Amino acid sequence: MESQGKEVTIPWDQIRRETLCGILTEVESKMASELVRVIEQVEKEKGIEKAVLIEALESAMLMAAKKRFGLEREIEAQFNDETRRSRVVRV
Repeated sequence: MESQGKEVTIPWDQIRRETLCGILTEVESKMASELVRVIEQVEKEKGIEKAVLIEALESAMLMAAKKRFGLEREIEAQFNDETRRSRVVRV
């Protein structure tokens, strides 16, 4: 993990679950905000509709999940730009 260009070692065994969940939620929130910003920038600069970009993102998420968990799994990927939340779920 890096923090402002410096590597940080995290003692995972010493971190409480609640703290870890808080850290992950904060990271996810920042990533989602950046992702929405990039989607909006590409939409503006390239003239590609936001819905098309989100569909491409969901497709990439789905492909990554299937690669990780197996092609035979019934998986669905979703990104909600209003709530800025992404999720991959088994169907």
